Amino acid sequence: MMNELNSQVGFIVFDSAMGIHSYTESISELLLLGNTAKVEKRLHQFLEINERLNLFLQYNLDEKVNYALKYFDLELSDGSSQNFLIKTFLSAGAKSDLFLHVFVFAENSEIQSLGELNRNLKYNSISKLAPSVAHEIRNPLSTLAIQRQIVENLIASIPSSEDHTQKISKSLKVLDSELERVTKLIDRFFNIARTGSQEPTYEDLNSILHEVSELVRQYCYENATELETKFEKNIPFIYINRDQFILVLLNLIINAIEAMPDRGKLLIRSDTQNRKGLVYIHDTGTGLTDTQKDQIFKTKFTTKTNGSGVSLSEARQIIQNMNGNIHCESELGIGTTFIIELPTVSKF
Repeated sequence: MMNELNSQVGFIVFDSAMGIHSYTESISELLLLGNTAKVEKRLHQFLEINERLNLFLQYNLDEKVNYALKYFDLELSDGSSQNFLIKTFLSAGAKSDLFLHVFVFAENSEIQSLGELNRNLKYNSISKLAPSVAHEIRNPLSTLAIQRQIVENLIASIPSSEDHTQKISKSLKVLDSELERVTKLIDRFFNIARTGSQEPTYEDLNSILHEVSELVRQYCYENATELETKFEKNIPFIYINRDQFILVLLNLIINAIEAMPDRGKLLIRSDTQNRKGLVYIHDTGTGLTDTQKDQIFKTKFTTKTNGSGVSLSEARQIIQNMNGNIHCESELGIGTTFIIELPTVSKF
């Protein structure tokens, strides 16, 4: 029980009056709050008992502290005490309302810092995509070399006719187009390896999905996977950490492709519903059993013989840190769909 408990992360959002705006279900189990129907009341009681934590949260809200990180020994309802890492940051709502986001990490060797999560996801993405990216870079570079030779040959024949001039112009346009494609590809890929900002920003969901789709297109081709995208129009902006979100998407997509070893189809789709931006990543692999679905987000769980089993648990933690949710739907013989839900904003 304690090993499962310690592997969880709780998340609470307070409004400007320290009222509880929202929370994850895991917070009840993590802090031993008991009956989920009375979580809000028990949370307030918990803060009253743990005065130092209460003062820390109130201070961060009153003084508008953008980001804070601190360890606390907290008293639980059964009389025991446990060490927790508390992380907070502020955000403004659509009407400039102030919200305090609080993440509660149980002290455990398997609970990793956000920096460690990012490094793990980056390594997984880069190691899997690097050969494909290298291959895709070589193709346009070969085209560039050929077109350059064509231009040189045409220039050598000057004085040129109108036909030669048109050929030169056409070749130069191809050069420009391929150079732009290579530059964008390099930027997209190697941005993954850079240490990005930890601050959330307002982002266009479809723009991110298009960028990620282009990045994995060659990897899909090399794995005999058909890539299809369907992006719903006019999705409101989402408030996320862009770099971390891209890492999550890449890892989910890589997992989906690897779940289809004998050809398959990958669908990346966006939608909006109930003021949430939705991302669907669907594969036509073998699917999961009910037991596997129940265990899929557990730390160290994997269905692969050569996998570490950490990516999905880390992905869920990162999405929860953005006040979102991720869940899985699957059917044996049909395939698996991962659905990411993130709050949208109408004004910012």
